[in-house]
Amino acid sequence: MMHRLHWLVLLGCALTSSVTAAQALQASQLDLRLPAELPAPTHVHTGEPLPSSDTLTLLGALDAAQSSHPDSLLQAGRELADAELTRGATRLLAAPATLSLRYENDTVGSNVGLQEWGSTIDFSLFMPAERQARKISAEQQQLLTAALAAASRLQIAGELRNTLWDIRAAAVEVDMAQLALAAARRMQQTVQKSVAAGASAAAELPLLAAISQQREADLHNAQVELAHSQRRYLVLTGLDVLPTTIAEPLLPLTTEQDVLQQHPLLQLVAQQREVAAAGLQLADRSWQQKPSIGVGMRGERGRSDQQYVEVAGLFVSIPLDFGGYNSTQKSQARISLAQAERDQQQALRQLQLNLHDAELNQLSAQRSSELARHRAELAQRAHALATRAYELGEIGLTALLRAADEQRQAALELALQEVRLQRSIAMLNQAAGHLPQ
Repeated sequence: MMHRLHWLVLLGCALTSSVTAAQALQASQLDLRLPAELPAPTHVHTGEPLPSSDTLTLLGALDAAQSSHPDSLLQAGRELADAELTRGATRLLAAPATLSLRYENDTVGSNVGLQEWGSTIDFSLFMPAERQARKISAEQQQLLTAALAAASRLQIAGELRNTLWDIRAAAVEVDMAQLALAAARRMQQTVQKSVAAGASAAAELPLLAAISQQREADLHNAQVELAHSQRRYLVLTGLDVLPTTIAEPLLPLTTEQDVLQQHPLLQLVAQQREVAAAGLQLADRSWQQKPSIGVGMRGERGRSDQQYVEVAGLFVSIPLDFGGYNSTQKSQARISLAQAERDQQQALRQLQLNLHDAELNQLSAQRSSELARHRAELAQRAHALATRAYELGEIGLTALLRAADEQRQAALELALQEVRLQRSIAMLNQAAGHLPQ
């Protein structure tokens, strides 16, 4: 993914030494050149690097992040709740059956006078349309749970993408800082030898020492940022290895409408609207007071010398409002549906803006990468000419170091722009709702 950098490490410092004394040094003695190939990035996490694994893919890291994410607990709870809701929608009774017992005696504690007793079991019933509405509502709730899981996976994928590219950018900073520090120390040692031989001014040494210290500070800051990025990766995925390949291909985009219709976040708000619509249908078909049917036995005896009379009965209770008192439930359901429709339109607008911004960022990063490559090539040629001019005595050490610093900055900018370009591709896939392949 990252292009090999064949640039010279530069020291960003303008020295005030005399040109005559500095020119006694040959450019080859300064040893500012980079090796033909940069070493592999060093990842630092509390002093230990995070290794890369060829067997760990970006999709595997996403699976690990999702399994360890707190949303997995919520998802499991929602699935259990959906199962209970489905069982409730298929029940025959609207409420538990109730048993009523009655006993009457005109003379308490005596078996002489009037006695009456009765028992009834009442069954609360669903209306046929209400039972069907409850089944539809339960099915829509299950679809909502699936949509929530898909949206959560996409959100976790975005966190993973950002974290991995933060690590890669920090690794580039560490690599370049290490090479710059090594070059600064080589420069300091070379000048020290030249001063000892009387070929250079000793006044240059404190400034060169200050440059080395600054390069050490830059390296430390880069390592700290890399450690932070790796810590976020460990917390997110629970893994102590990195995927070797994190670059993604730019997935083909058709029309904006086709892309967004498949977007998990838009499907989520669309499903929330369907759940609200099912809730309104249920409220419209539900009766606040349910009809009921009861069966029971009743017995009575007038006097102690009379026989008991026992009868069986069937009782039906039908509320005469026929569901007319459900206006409160229906009004709240209508508000919920209107809010869901509003949220759907707002989400569509936001996703359109996100996709547009991601496309522009990707084009901008591609153009910036091309410009950074051109700048690095120019800086490389400029440094080669400055090296030749220094060897011929045409310029001083200050001008040579200025050219070297420009080349170092150009090389770092090119490496970071390459990271930015690959990140922008990943973020464009994210905005389009595509998961890592």
